[in-house]
Amino acid sequence: MRLWYHDDSDTLHISEEWDGVSEDVTDIASFRVKAKQLGMKFTYDVTPAERPAHTMADAIVASYKRWERKPADLYPTPCNATESLMALIRRLSILSDGTVDLGGMDGRSIQRVWEPACADGRIARVLEWHGLDVTGTDLRDHTGYGTGGVDFLKGDVERKIGLDPFQFDMIMTNPPFSLAREFIEMALRYAPVVVMLVKQNYYNTDNRFDFFNDLRPRFFLPLTWRLAFLPERGKSPLMDCAWAIWTRDTQETECFMQPIKRKIYPGYHSAGIVGATAAMTEAVDELAKLLASLRG
Repeated sequence: MRLWYHDDSDTLHISEEWDGVSEDVTDIASFRVKAKQLGMKFTYDVTPAERPAHTMADAIVASYKRWERKPADLYPTPCNATESLMALIRRLSILSDGTVDLGGMDGRSIQRVWEPACADGRIARVLEWHGLDVTGTDLRDHTGYGTGGVDFLKGDVERKIGLDPFQFDMIMTNPPFSLAREFIEMALRYAPVVVMLVKQNYYNTDNRFDFFNDLRPRFFLPLTWRLAFLPERGKSPLMDCAWAIWTRDTQETECFMQPIKRKIYPGYHSAGIVGATAAMTEAVDELAKLLASLRG
């Protein structure tokens, strides 16, 4: 049995299977302590009679048992989520004092990026396709991309592989849900721009009220479509997400919120004519809008 944390309802539950929403916190000491205080037993011999009372999270688990948990909890971020943010990333300019301007001409553009929870490189490969220099690390040793066995929250990148964490213009990732705050705080120590994929209701809890004011994101950009982390769910993905962006001068700015539309990532290698046609259609639509605005 594994121990899971459901952020929306702020509850813990035990199950052998992932529900597609909760975060596996079995290996996090603070959550294990809390679970034991609640009388939970997350061992393989727990009987139904010994399990805790049903919560909202338990109901979610029961609803989605037909989807098996992925190996190593690998749920890659769909490429279109990253592609849809690239226009804004390209507009950010880092000034000489480390502050960040939007659309300024005096600073330098973002070039060096660290993806500290890179998994199979789904976010990183989109950034690379756009010409950015990306370094990927991950706590787990995923094959095919980046360096595994690096704990972002423990400073492993410098201690284990000798990489200077202060060399990056931006840190961007889809953090573990239960450790998003820790990832944000750590990332802001290193880079002038921090980009995190969070749930749209990330701040809909009382315990994050002060956190919002202390480290207010400069941008909070809800995605206008739901991300399909589990393709087998077909055309009914359940996760409402948003990109949250912090800059080094975050505390001095208001939080700008605007929904962003989906853009088709043109760099697919396996989508063939389908991906190419979708990208071309979007490009033609944008050109048509531009021409219409010029005529007006």
